[in-house]
Amino acid sequence: MQAALQETISTTPYNSFAAFARKAGFEVAPALGGNCVFQNNKLSDSLRKEGYETFSLSSPSSPHCATICKEDGDLHYLDPFLLAKEPINLTELLTLSRKRIFSAFSFSAEYPNKIVFSPSEESPTQFQIALWRFSKKQRRYGKLRSYDYDLRDKSSEKPSPKDESLYLRQKKLVLRFSCEEGCFSEVNIDTHSGEMNTILLDQYSAQNYNQELFLKKLEEIAKRLRVEISELLPTFCQGYSAYLDHVSSHKRI
Repeated sequence: MQAALQETISTTPYNSFAAFARKAGFEVAPALGGNCVFQNNKLSDSLRKEGYETFSLSSPSSPHCATICKEDGDLHYLDPFLLAKEPINLTELLTLSRKRIFSAFSFSAEYPNKIVFSPSEESPTQFQIALWRFSKKQRRYGKLRSYDYDLRDKSSEKPSPKDESLYLRQKKLVLRFSCEEGCFSEVNIDTHSGEMNTILLDQYSAQNYNQELFLKKLEEIAKRLRVEISELLPTFCQGYSAYLDHVSSHKRI
C-alpha cells in the first residue's frame, strides 16, 4: 500500500494546468499528471490490481478528494496531493480518538511538511486532515490547508476528473513534480497577475521570464518528467487559457 502511494507521488505530478486543459477538450499526456482526482484514480487502480478494496472520499469543506484503502478490516487514508509518505490508519486513530502528526514530502529535505490528523468531537466517523509547512520567514510551521471528512461519505465509484466542484476560482495554477528523492519542485502561474513562479529545492523565485529563459526552464522540466517539450508547452498555454475561459463563463451565470 505504501509503495503504491509513493509510486503515484513520484510518477504522477499534481498539474492543474493539465486538469483545465483536459476539461476544455485538449489531449494531455498522462505523464504530465492532473488534479487530485486524476492522481487518486491512478492510485486506486494500482491498489485494486494488488487486490485491495478502495473507496473515494471527498471533502465537503473544500474541492478535494482522497483514497480510502481497506486492509485486514482497517480503513487507511492515502493522499498523493498532500505528498503523504505513508497511509494513515483511520480505524485505529478514530477508535483512539487521538490527534497524530505524520511526515510528508516537501520542497526542502531540511524542513519536511507535516500532515496533522484530528478526530472530530462531534462524530466517530468525522475527522480533519491538515497540511503544515515550514516558513523560513517566520521560522515556524503554519497550517497551509485543511480538509474535513466523514467516512460515511466514502464511495466505491471513482470520481470524474471533470467534476465541476474541482474547478472553482483558484489563486494559482500549479505543476508540482518530483525532482530529487524526498524533494519536489513547482512551477505556477498567479491567476490574478499572470506572473510565473518557480520553487526549486526550497529556492523560491518570481520573475517574468523572457522567451529564451522560459524555454530553457521548460526543457529542464520536460527532461525531469520524461516528456517532449512539444507536449509540455501547450499544456501551460491551454490550461491557463481554459482557466480564464472557465472563470469568464461562470461570471456570466
